[in-house]
Amino acid sequence: MRQILIVEDSENDARLLKRALHAAGVRNPISHASSGRQAVNWLEETVAAARKDYGPVRAILFLDLKLPDLSGFEILARIKGEPILAQTLRIVLSQTEDLDNIRRAYSLGAHSFLSKPATHDDVQELIKGFPDYWLLALARGRSAASQLAKDRRTGTHGQSGSARTAQQVDKVPNPNRPPQSRKRSSD
Repeated sequence: MRQILIVEDSENDARLLKRALHAAGVRNPISHASSGRQAVNWLEETVAAARKDYGPVRAILFLDLKLPDLSGFEILARIKGEPILAQTLRIVLSQTEDLDNIRRAYSLGAHSFLSKPATHDDVQELIKGFPDYWLLALARGRSAASQLAKDRRTGTHGQSGSARTAQQVDKVPNPNRPPQSRKRSSD
């Protein structure tokens, strides 16, 4: 099961994201780091545990770019240099819509970009875009899975959802996004 780490110095923004995740039916365990140093410590501990188990780290990282000690860019650079973290889904959270920052985040290995505060619709769109990463509540999981199957049949997979998220992702295509067709049975 993939753990979620929210790296956000604003308690309010972290709480809103947790609520949006729960409202979308996400049941992955969620941790919160309020600084870059706390995030790096969590990542180092997770990497050490994965090395003991001889497996990759399978996690979901929501990362604010502006943190009080280390920037989100610095954290992304550390992750990019660690092969055992290659299967970590990296979602950048920021209030900025600066295309240079978005491009820079993608070049450092980010998979997606969401404006803060993330809404329920933003999270639903993210679930559609990366369907193999989430543990969904049974009732929601079935409806999300059936909607995903319908989207794939009609060719609209990943195209609906909030305009804000779709616009941002469409502005800068992400070459680092993992393939959608690959199934992971051990998540």
